[in-house]
Amino acid sequence: MANGGNARDRRRMRRMVQRALETYGYSPKGVSGLAEKRQSFWDFVLMYLVTAVGFVGLGIAVREFSVVVASVLYLIALLVFSRGFWAWCNSRRKTVTLLLSSGIALLAFICLDSSWIREKWTPTFLYLTPTHELIDCERRAFFVNHSGFEVLQNVRVVIKDNKNGAVLPNDDYKTGIEPGPQNPDAPRYIWVKPSSPWDEDYTITVTGTKYRSVQEMVLRSTNQTVQFAVRITVDPMKKPVVSCRDGR
Repeated sequence: MANGGNARDRRRMRRMVQRALETYGYSPKGVSGLAEKRQSFWDFVLMYLVTAVGFVGLGIAVREFSVVVASVLYLIALLVFSRGFWAWCNSRRKTVTLLLSSGIALLAFICLDSSWIREKWTPTFLYLTPTHELIDCERRAFFVNHSGFEVLQNVRVVIKDNKNGAVLPNDDYKTGIEPGPQNPDAPRYIWVKPSSPWDEDYTITVTGTKYRSVQEMVLRSTNQTVQFAVRITVDPMKKPVVSCRDGR
């Protein structure tokens, strides 16, 4: 009796597993006829399309916190969506077509996703570069440059002259600064009159929507040669995105 009961349990378990596999199209096609007859359009929508859309929604929800997790969720969505067509591949031609289409879609996803991750992982920041010479023997133009791929909105620049404590706020770029090089016909710059020409020390704070950076800059003239030292830190990163010094 014990052996008979175990055999019945194994057969029952086998049938349960087979039904579960058939539900998701994994059962061999020769067992119960054409797979195309087993999966309807609404089966595809409810089991695969809705699930894929759910993974995409999760990816959108977490992409601001982790581009890697978002990318994994998008990849799962693509695989689930492609898997939904497998049950309709009841011929060699359809199977090859699906595999080729899935491969092309996967390659396109990898290219686009890697580019997106690179853009997200590349720091976006503004940096100011002064003219080497004094204009009208008393002031410098500090050019406002953009580095990175993201648009910075509601930009405010505050330049502090550490030699005398004077603070120069600037709100000329509240409308935002787009990525890319300066427009030579309409460059972005701020006039600054140093309190101690050729022995200058500045702290430049730039704020914007979800953005804040601090640029520390020293300008000296040694043997009639202008030398700079610059360090830029972008919140919330602790390591400077730029740290350089002439002669080093």
